[in-house]
Amino acid sequence: DADGEWFLDAAAGLLWYQPRPGEDMAAAEVVVPVAEQFVVLRGARDVTLRGLTFHHGQYLYPAEGYHDTQAAAGIDGVIDAEDCSGLLIDQCEVAHIGRYAVFFRSGCSSSVVSNCPLHDLGAGGVRVGGADWPDEARVCRDIRVDNNIIQHGGRVHPAACGVLLTHARNCTVSHNDIGDLYYTGVSAGWTWGYGESPSRENHIENNHIHHLGWGYLSDMGGFYALGVAPGTRVTGNHIHHVASNRYGGWGLYTDEGSTDVWMENNLVHDTSDAGFHQHYGFYNRIRNNIFAFGRKAQVHRSRPEGHTSFLFERNIVVWDPESPLLDGGEYNWKLPDAPVKGEPRDPVVFRRNLYWRTDGTRPDLLARKWTWDEWRKLGRDAGSLFADPLFEDLAARDFRLKPGSPAAQTGFVPWDLSHAGVRGDGPEGAAWRAKAAEGAVYPAWDTDSRPWPAPVYRIARQH
Repeated sequence: DADGEWFLDAAAGLLWYQPRPGEDMAAAEVVVPVAEQFVVLRGARDVTLRGLTFHHGQYLYPAEGYHDTQAAAGIDGVIDAEDCSGLLIDQCEVAHIGRYAVFFRSGCSSSVVSNCPLHDLGAGGVRVGGADWPDEARVCRDIRVDNNIIQHGGRVHPAACGVLLTHARNCTVSHNDIGDLYYTGVSAGWTWGYGESPSRENHIENNHIHHLGWGYLSDMGGFYALGVAPGTRVTGNHIHHVASNRYGGWGLYTDEGSTDVWMENNLVHDTSDAGFHQHYGFYNRIRNNIFAFGRKAQVHRSRPEGHTSFLFERNIVVWDPESPLLDGGEYNWKLPDAPVKGEPRDPVVFRRNLYWRTDGTRPDLLARKWTWDEWRKLGRDAGSLFADPLFEDLAARDFRLKPGSPAAQTGFVPWDLSHAGVRGDGPEGAAWRAKAAEGAVYPAWDTDSRPWPAPVYRIARQH
């Protein structure tokens, strides 16, 4: 009964539609999706999908409704593989679907997703591993997600990730452009706490991860780690414009039990919460990164523990006067009253960092707690400086260092910031980078990423 509304009578094969003013139905293109999945592989070996287009997957929301789990881990893929090896998905476009684009279920190994535009996604881009803990022989391993454009996801299931690694080992996520989702860019690990985990030695390298959250969901980040993950490396990524609803719009986020995660040479800026947050974890190393312009704070710690929690060293941290350096309350930052036997006096190690507040003043570090000198008396930030790092243009977010930067005095080593994102070598690469850039411009971000106003909660009076 309204312009633009439609009804499909599938049994009769009839589509009823009431046109909008001026629409010419004789010239209209009408798409009615039929296939729920496009490619289903079970036990396959050495299969290549190249240069194929997969558009318009059928997806109907369950009649009883559906509540997303974390990372939309209950949603499958339109390209769906299990117990497969040697798969190559290259230069394939997947768009206008209600699920994940690609799902490597348990038992998959030695496979690649490369050079694929994955966009207008009901869930996310690529899933590696299922939600259930598999037998050791069926842990996903040696899967590479490389040089893809994964944008505009979470349209049906907002909790979905750009790339989700659950129970996965020795997998690489590299040189992707991941943007415009409502939750996390790349998530790795699927155990909570310090128990055994099959996830290890995954590498998240040189990705451009941007415009996440949009003020819609909470407790998320550009990169999200979960559980014990020896050998996990997060390097060379450019993460920016992350906005949560209530809390947790972080750039780099080591959550419950994250262990032995290295985060190095990452550029993180313009996040609604801190650029780095650790909830609780063991011996994670955050070094030689740039953290800038966290709205709520720059570094956040929660649930303090007696063992070594993380090392924060040789980083550059820049922020505006409206925000503090630290978040989490004094309880999370003070020295433990009774050190654990065999553990260091201070479970967090800060050393050789360069700090700069854009107004040039040396502020209190945590909501009127601890001056810089008091912080240093706790044994923290030996060899650190408070000085202008001399970036090329902070206002334009050009984080290249000028000659003579004091960052060199802390041991900071610059890296080529242009390596993050899809590769741009040669004419085809230049066009690929231009295509990625088209989905990375949001002029209204500052207003559109604010949390939506919640309606007043009311309960109708019963008579």
